[in-house]
Amino acid sequence: MACRQPLSPPPLVHPSDVDPFCVWLDELACDVAPVHELVSSMIRRYSRDGYERSILTARFGLEGQDRATLQEIGDQHGISRERVRQLVDRSVMRVAGRALKSAEDIDARDSLTERYGPAADVEALVRRLTLEACATETGSLTKSFAVLKLRLTGHRVADTKQLANEVRSRVVRVRNRLRELERVERKAVVADGYATSHLQRWLSHVEWPADTTMSPRPIPGHATRRIDVDEEGHGATFLDKLGREAAWDSRFESRLLRILNDSSLVETFQEQPVRVPYQWGGHARSYYPDVVAQLRDGRTVLIEAKPIYEVGYAVNQDKFAAGRGFAHSQGWGWLVWTDRYGIRPAITAITADGGGGG
Repeated sequence: MACRQPLSPPPLVHPSDVDPFCVWLDELACDVAPVHELVSSMIRRYSRDGYERSILTARFGLEGQDRATLQEIGDQHGISRERVRQLVDRSVMRVAGRALKSAEDIDARDSLTERYGPAADVEALVRRLTLEACATETGSLTKSFAVLKLRLTGHRVADTKQLANEVRSRVVRVRNRLRELERVERKAVVADGYATSHLQRWLSHVEWPADTTMSPRPIPGHATRRIDVDEEGHGATFLDKLGREAAWDSRFESRLLRILNDSSLVETFQEQPVRVPYQWGGHARSYYPDVVAQLRDGRTVLIEAKPIYEVGYAVNQDKFAAGRGFAHSQGWGWLVWTDRYGIRPAITAITADGGGGG
């Protein structure tokens, strides 16, 4: 977990740099995932009253839950999204302060301090926090994770706020640069050829239902879950195959939607198509796979887009099992897509190892 040298990502100048840069981010995400697990465990341990714990659990997606948006939490508690933001910011500072005063978790804090402590070069630290946020898709939690990493390692409150705001600004710039280059990339190459070649490789990993005589049921014509496009890190893209904008909540989802749109293998698709019930920790939960695609050859695939480091989490394995079962009951195939076909063996290794927590 310790950080002993500055991060050296590949350049991000030309459209051809996008893939190497994203592969590098995927590799960094695997390194950062244990750090975020540790930080999340401290949120659980040092949040005090039920109200604070409820909001932080929903916002950070703890205890097997998906991360809730500010609007979703606000609707649940009858308060505005801005009020939720204020409560999260205040609670994150309180949690970090309690952890610093505690005699427990000293080894964990020492490990974090070696990586993010005040002795680090400021520019190198901001750069690391920025790249880690991009790699792990923290989105609207970019500032919160930066604050926790900085405060837990002894940075002063004023310095923490200043550095966290700078990290957030830089993450936005990196995201915008990636999107700009990806748009140029799509114009510079034959979009259909690239997308179709990509999908053909991934289709060999689809888990099809055992009953090959079952006709696939029609795909839904609307989303069952609304994505809040005003949430930081979310967005919507106009896709000509659909004739409308499609909403997404991660760069992985956005890239998958563009590939489905560009490939001649795909007839049509629907984002956030179904709600799948599953059990986690003795509680009933709801899971929303990212997209269902109807192929031109008549087959249908329910797809979950996930960064590689999240594939092996126990909670995600339960979600995938539920998603697979639902897909097969509809006569559809099931696919967990990580964008990077070349690291598919890593998925198998992570899954076989049992993964981590959610």
